[in-house]
Amino acid sequence: MKRTLTALAMACLVVALAAPARAESFDMSKAPEIKRGIQWRAQRSEISLQIGPTVEDPYFRNLFFSLGYNYHINNWLAFGLNAGYTLPVKTKLAKQIEAERTSPGNSFAIPATYFGFVGDLHMEVVPVFGKSMVANAGIMAYDFHLLLGAGFMQVLWNEDVKDRIKVDPMDFAIAPMFGGGVRLFINRMFALTVDCKDYVALMHTHGTTDYDVPKKRWEHNVAVLVGFSVFLPTEAGYDEE
Repeated sequence: MKRTLTALAMACLVVALAAPARAESFDMSKAPEIKRGIQWRAQRSEISLQIGPTVEDPYFRNLFFSLGYNYHINNWLAFGLNAGYTLPVKTKLAKQIEAERTSPGNSFAIPATYFGFVGDLHMEVVPVFGKSMVANAGIMAYDFHLLLGAGFMQVLWNEDVKDRIKVDPMDFAIAPMFGGGVRLFINRMFALTVDCKDYVALMHTHGTTDYDVPKKRWEHNVAVLVGFSVFLPTEAGYDEE
C-alpha cells in the first residue's frame, strides 16, 4: 500500500513539473487571432457624389447633381452638408398640356417652377448596421441611416414664361429636410449609397393658364439619390479591446 501511494505521489509531481515547461514552449504567435469589430464610420470624413430625380412632379422633374461632406463623430452619429444644382426635365403631362393649348400663331408654355441651386445642412443617425452576404460579392458591411436637417432651394420659373408671370421669376426657400437611406461598403474606403430625401418648402409650383400665380403653399419635394462615397482616412479603426 505504501509503495502504491509513493508511486501516485511521484506521478503527480512529474505532471506538475512538466505542465509549466509545456506552456513555456508554446508559440503564442500560432494562437487563433482574436477578432475585433471594425468602426466603419467613427472619426472618419465621408466625401460623396450623388445623382437622382425628384418624384411625382406634375410638370418638371428635377435631376439632382450633388456633392456632400459628412464627418462621423462616432459609429452612429454624423453631421454634414450637401450642395448641388438641378436640371429640369419636362414631364409628359406638361408637354401634353402645351400641345393641346397651342394653336397656329399662339404658342403656350406651361407656367411652372423647378429648382436651381439646392443644398442642406443635416444630422445623420445610424440606428442599424452590420454585415450581410450580397449576391456573389461576399460579405459586405452595411448601414441604415436617418437624415434630419434644413435645406436651401432656389426656385425658378419656366424660362418661357418668366416675362408673363406676375411674380419674381426667381425665389429662394428654406425647407425642413428629412429622410433616410442605406450605405453599402465596397471596402474600407469606398461605399455606395441610396438616399431618399424630402424637402418641405413654402413655394410656388405653378400658375394658371392666364399666367396668374396663386399664393405659396407648403410642398413636399421628394428626391431619390444614388451616390458614391470615399472615406478618409482610408483605413477604418477597430473596437476597443
